[in-house]
Amino acid sequence: MFRVNFFFLWAVCILVAHALDCEDPRGVTISSLSDVVALNKCVNITASLTITSSAPSDIQLNGLKALAKLNATAAKSLHSISSSTLVEIDTIALADLPALHSLNFSALSVLDTLELRDLPALENVTFGASLGPRSVVSVVNTGLESVEWVKWPVSTSLNISTNADLAAVSLPWDSVDSTVTVTGNDKLEKLDVEGIESITGSFTVEANKGLVTLEFGALESVKGDVRLDGSFKNVSMPVLGKVTGALAVASTEDMDQSCAEMAKVDEKGKVTCTSNAQPDPPASLKLLNSPENPPSPSSSSNPQEGQEEGRGEIATGAKIGIIIAAVILGLFLVVGAVFFFRARSRGKVREIVILAPVPIPTRSVSTKSSGQSVKSVDSVRSVSFGNVERAEARVVGTRAGDVKVLVNGEEMTDLGIFGAGRERGGVGGIGMKSDASLKSVSSVGSEVPLVRREPSA
Repeated sequence: MFRVNFFFLWAVCILVAHALDCEDPRGVTISSLSDVVALNKCVNITASLTITSSAPSDIQLNGLKALAKLNATAAKSLHSISSSTLVEIDTIALADLPALHSLNFSALSVLDTLELRDLPALENVTFGASLGPRSVVSVVNTGLESVEWVKWPVSTSLNISTNADLAAVSLPWDSVDSTVTVTGNDKLEKLDVEGIESITGSFTVEANKGLVTLEFGALESVKGDVRLDGSFKNVSMPVLGKVTGALAVASTEDMDQSCAEMAKVDEKGKVTCTSNAQPDPPASLKLLNSPENPPSPSSSSNPQEGQEEGRGEIATGAKIGIIIAAVILGLFLVVGAVFFFRARSRGKVREIVILAPVPIPTRSVSTKSSGQSVKSVDSVRSVSFGNVERAEARVVGTRAGDVKVLVNGEEMTDLGIFGAGRERGGVGGIGMKSDASLKSVSSVGSEVPLVRREPSA
């Protein structure tokens, strides 16, 4: 009996141990209230805990003390997540939760990565008072009015962007060694940077419409990259003495006095300050104006400027169209010219001499000038024009190989393309000098006189 009790107790211990230490490497999911109850028997989850779309609207994780990753995406009805026992979470990643209103981890002291994105209803976030430095914090497109819990340095990146109701951000740090981005928070009126003494990382503040004043009361050196762009009326850096990185400040308002103060510390051309600058949307917001997310009508404060920009875009498109049309037209002209000159080269008659007939028509043909006939005399291989003082020859056809010669309207065949200057004897001792015939014919359609001459002695 003792042996039976021993094995029973051993099995119970194994089950209890499994219930208290959930080490399934495949991760754990919450899809129902029973899943929440079961998870609350665990102490440590070494894999991811995923909240699915069918999970309860309010989830309380009271029992867990350590969690590798808490993940929830597109759980449309999720309203709140809380835990009074969780002390350590490596990563919290929550996205596309339109109903999530509250996030409460009152005992949390260790958190490496926090990603809150597309949580428009989120208004309350609570972490433990002893929560220390973090690696990555991203708060994008939430309903938060304050992020006062971001009071510890962030070693890698801090991104606070497009939070429509955010009114204040405090960065009570003495240095910025990471990447800090605060952009597109339209209602942001206060950004506390009074305690920052040095910036060696990247520090960007852009397009926060309500933010008109920045006071870097303790900032002494800028070794990194600082970009401040907005509607500032005053940017104060009274103790700034050294800029070895880059400091770029631009404001759509009059900020000449602040620019003059910054220019005093610009020894190496590392400082640029522009007052009354034209607004330029930050790169982080340009994605919101993509074709899939066109800008709203209120995005341009000056309709006339928008119209001018539109005209500029149309003019640019017209120029591109003209250039393309010109290129196509040029190609057509070049191709047309090539075919034209090739055709002309083929159709050009370089030198044609009529050789008395080989053969010419055997029938008699009346000439237009005197009514006398032109007949062939095969034995003499010559053409008799009788007393005709003048005849005309015309070259017709489209190619040199197809040229026809008409003498007073009658076609003469078997032409020879040879040199000129040869004489042929004719009937009655009348000679026709060939270079007086078609020597000068240069193209189809030309006319050349055939002149009667006396034979030489």
